[in-house]
Amino acid sequence: VDLFARLRYAVGHQALVVLDEAGELRFTGEAMMYLTYLDWEARKLDSAARHISGALAISREVGDMIYEARYQAILSALDACRDRRDEAARGFERAEALASEAGSSLVELTVSLLHGQLEVAHARDATGRGDQALASEEEAKARARIIPAEEKGPPDEAHPEGTPPACERCDEVRFVLK
Repeated sequence: VDLFARLRYAVGHQALVVLDEAGELRFTGEAMMYLTYLDWEARKLDSAARHISGALAISREVGDMIYEARYQAILSALDACRDRRDEAARGFERAEALASEAGSSLVELTVSLLHGQLEVAHARDATGRGDQALASEEEAKARARIIPAEEKGPPDEAHPEGTPPACERCDEVRFVLK
């Protein structure tokens, strides 16, 4: 891990201390999500899961359905990356239901993109069992989830050619695509 990543991680941990002392639960959850993404990037999947589990607990405590959907989807993607596919599938069911109920198209898109990690895990398993046809099918499902994130939205007054794609408007979508 490079020096810059280590510095970001240290700052993130310091932010957790300050936010916790200030009693800022919602921002504490966001800081935990930030640390989750740093851990995920560094392939520290268990640490990432611990951070996002904390953020998920906070979102439930404060009753924020949008954040709960996001954090549940991130945890489920991490479960998929760690070959905990049954847990991931159950988690994605919950995240998708929450995202749908919350009615945020960006959250629904983010949950869908993260769900692609489960299909990648299924593909990895199929490859390991020598079932290349199933592996290709699962990989195609995962790739298909990316298309809506890269498509322009409908035109509006400010964007007569179509609104910018979600991957240009949303940091979380950009990270998930990475």
